[in-house]
Amino acid sequence: MESQFNVVFTGELKPGIERENFIKAFSQRFQCDEAKAAEVLDAGGEVTMKRAVTKEVAEQFRNVLEELGMTIALAPVSTDNAAADSTNPYAAPKADLTTHQGTGIMSGPVSVPFGHGTSWIGEAFNNHFKANVGAWIGSILVFIVIMIIAQVIPLLGPIAFMLFLPVFTAGFMIGCHAQAQGDDFSLSHLFSGFKNSTGQLILVGLLYFVGYFAIMMTVMALMGGAMSMTGALGGQDPAMTQAMSQNPSVILLPILVSMALTIPLMMAYWFAPALVALEGISALAAMKMSFSGCLKNMLPFLLYGIVMLVLYIIALIPIGLGLLVFVPVAMASMYTSYRDIFYPET
Repeated sequence: MESQFNVVFTGELKPGIERENFIKAFSQRFQCDEAKAAEVLDAGGEVTMKRAVTKEVAEQFRNVLEELGMTIALAPVSTDNAAADSTNPYAAPKADLTTHQGTGIMSGPVSVPFGHGTSWIGEAFNNHFKANVGAWIGSILVFIVIMIIAQVIPLLGPIAFMLFLPVFTAGFMIGCHAQAQGDDFSLSHLFSGFKNSTGQLILVGLLYFVGYFAIMMTVMALMGGAMSMTGALGGQDPAMTQAMSQNPSVILLPILVSMALTIPLMMAYWFAPALVALEGISALAAMKMSFSGCLKNMLPFLLYGIVMLVLYIIALIPIGLGLLVFVPVAMASMYTSYRDIFYPET
């Protein structure tokens, strides 16, 4: 069984952190009222901010809370200690603030039921796209224009777009997060990623580009080998060409390798923009957590992929106009799946 830890506030702020500034920053970070933030300071001792989470999640909590100015300790959890605490009348009281108002505290990634693969789509449509249809469609159109302009710039355009793709994606995630808190989605959210952890978001894009480039080089090498074997490059051995043409597995190999390598790369990318922009997590750590979250939910994502493929085909039927609904819903579903897997308690 994987070791678990409690995330504990020692009761003291770091030197130089003013009480009022901390209360305001804490309430903004965790979307709770200032009285709840003051309760943390006034507990009179240690405060358990989160109980029994994995070391990876505990360290992420610690990093976020220490950025706010709190002094944090990670306390290993054991069955014996838990039993002793519950029966010891002289144990120091601890305030458990693991639940908060608003959007809560991240405790994932966790595994969710198979059927959640469709609920992500439904929530994206009902709670996000329908709430601000015009703003969503407008943002997607502007995003498409930016993408087209980038593609017509030789070489540098597509590379720059891939590097900045997580920044734009983060903007959509920030907009979805605003909607989840009762605000409206607006066109300005498309560019809000340029104001929030931009450097780390671009690093996500760079890591994604490096992975994509490595996959393309691998596939091209395999395709070159297959073409050579079938005589497409040399053509000196018609017998070999005929033999290989009767064995389609040689041609399918590059395709299968491409899929096998691309899926893990997409898993590492899927939640990364949201984790960087909304949680303040570093690019590499966010991609690791994203991969872990997807890996724990392969079946829901399989269902999600099948349903989205069907919806994509339907969206193409009316001369592609359905994409004006499909693309915003697909983008918002990245946020709804993120909330479901990383914030299971809310």
